[in-house]
Amino acid sequence: MPTRQLPPVPDSCLGDTSPTLGGNSPLPHQMEENMPKILKNELNPRTVATLSKAGKYNDGGGLILRIDQQGNKVWIQRVILDGRETMRGLGSYPAVSLADARRASAELKERIKTGTPPEPDVMTFAVAAEQFLEGWTRQFKSPKHALDWEKSLRSHAFPAIGDKPIDEITTGEVLAVLTPIWYTVPVMATRVRQRIEKVFDWAILHNYREKANPAGKHILTALPKRRPTEHHKALPYAEVPNALRTIELSTSLPLTRLAFRFMVLTAVRSGEARLADWAEIDWEQRTWTIPAERMKMGREHRVPLSDQALDTLRDAARVVHIHRRKQREDADAGNSTDAGLIFHTSTGGEITSAAFSHMVQRLGLDAVPHGFRSSFRSWCAEHSVLREVAEASLSHLLGDNPAETAYLRTDLLEQRRAVMQAWADFCTTRPPGGYKEMSEEPEENALRLAAD
Repeated sequence: MPTRQLPPVPDSCLGDTSPTLGGNSPLPHQMEENMPKILKNELNPRTVATLSKAGKYNDGGGLILRIDQQGNKVWIQRVILDGRETMRGLGSYPAVSLADARRASAELKERIKTGTPPEPDVMTFAVAAEQFLEGWTRQFKSPKHALDWEKSLRSHAFPAIGDKPIDEITTGEVLAVLTPIWYTVPVMATRVRQRIEKVFDWAILHNYREKANPAGKHILTALPKRRPTEHHKALPYAEVPNALRTIELSTSLPLTRLAFRFMVLTAVRSGEARLADWAEIDWEQRTWTIPAERMKMGREHRVPLSDQALDTLRDAARVVHIHRRKQREDADAGNSTDAGLIFHTSTGGEITSAAFSHMVQRLGLDAVPHGFRSSFRSWCAEHSVLREVAEASLSHLLGDNPAETAYLRTDLLEQRRAVMQAWADFCTTRPPGGYKEMSEEPEENALRLAAD
């Protein structure tokens, strides 16, 4: 007989956290006794061994088995201490079996009932991180982003400081986490430091640590200095129309070509274009809203869509849905409401950044994908686009003047709309000297260019 998989227990179903008896303030043990009755022994050894889906599984009486995204299992007990609900760790499975967890649960509740203070609960960095992420990840719309947070801490921080009491961890121990990856994976190292810092901030706020944050920005002075940042290789803006034409006539996959075109026309970053979702497109308002969790600056970004950008989306819809008449009609009308990736591989997966890079290299374009943002910025400077509008189009903060940043509360959408239409017109207009021949399959493409 197959093992019954129990659904995770929502936090809202864990019972009232502040019961009362009449008009008097109850004692802690009275509060525990008057908590909502939950059937006990909901779990069994076989179920505990086979459960794998992340979530909380109730055994009754406040005993819960929590499974994280990596499949790690830990026992926690919900109790009332000093008039407020708290969670006490009882150990990890399988080191602590179901029977052991039930005994520990009963002992803990008996101590509370008789007024005997329970043993102090040592807050380790790993436990603090888990509790912090429980609340913090609710801000993420993307489960993938939340999982990335957890994986980065589990891979880089937990092996060194995960089991250490959070009030005893020093800056030197955090340095030991960051130094090995500071040069090899600099972007990830920066994110890990910021995430460790947030966990310590949470611990300080909840009185689990009295000392200063050991992962604060001051730690940067002790880390090895990195080489100066190399600017992304970019084309002169005058060469962008030919580059787009070169990509359009290449043998790369249709959705890869369209994704690259969409990236250039909207002046966004590679990942923002490659992971664009149909649900983010407002056809009526001609606007693409990129959620904060996919933006480098962590702020939602509205992109005004030019005629050419909308045509690119319709072309993508036709590629995907050409075999389905109704969806093809929706795409022709510009009314696609599908959810899911706009640009994807033949198997439905994400187009990788490497796919963009390899396409550019193969076609002999002297630039990297991100460099087209620089080309756009140069075009803005040469065409008298206001600095504020140009920077807003790139989703940059105006950081030179803090007061200016504080008081500028608009994203200049309508001003940017005119700029993005002018940029798209420039990118898709035949240059005065004509298009250059592309490096891939030159003979075939020379004939195609001549036919234009």
